[in-house]
Amino acid sequence: MAKKIKKGFAKVLSGLLKVLGISSLLTVCGCSEEGIVMYGMPPVTAEDRLVTIEGTVTDAEGHAIKDLSVEVDPPAVAAGIADVVEGELIEENDTVPFLRAITDADGHYKLVWYEHGEPMDPDVSYHFHLEVKDVDGEANGAFENNFDPIMYTDIDMGTKDGVHLYGKKADYSLNPKETEEL
Repeated sequence: MAKKIKKGFAKVLSGLLKVLGISSLLTVCGCSEEGIVMYGMPPVTAEDRLVTIEGTVTDAEGHAIKDLSVEVDPPAVAAGIADVVEGELIEENDTVPFLRAITDADGHYKLVWYEHGEPMDPDVSYHFHLEVKDVDGEANGAFENNFDPIMYTDIDMGTKDGVHLYGKKADYSLNPKETEEL
């Protein structure tokens, strides 16, 4: 019921602003004929994809590891047709833009982004890379980095409210970094 009221309000407001010739205010107030949108995010369309990658990083004995960097490089981020919902966008010199999350005390991480544009061609093998990096040195133990290609075909897919949902649970168990003896 509340969703119908919000959608009705957005349509009425949209129509009123169009009549007044100030429809550009729709973006400023966060309204569209599709409904209320998140601040700073364009309206979600049927071609958009919400992608969520989350999981837990543990050591070989199953203990959670905190303060690790988990990074992904989705092609839509590099192409500039994605909006980050959860995670940090990193754009460093001479590298492909990527998203980063830091594992919490439970070893959990979560990265979420919207990809905009044409639907993906099912005959093309879309993929990105996920890398788990030990960036805190010896603070939580020293661990080998993990580099993993992830195919979109391996991601669970669904649809809710007209938005394509892609999700992947990616848990990792890292090995301790071997120390060099002199």
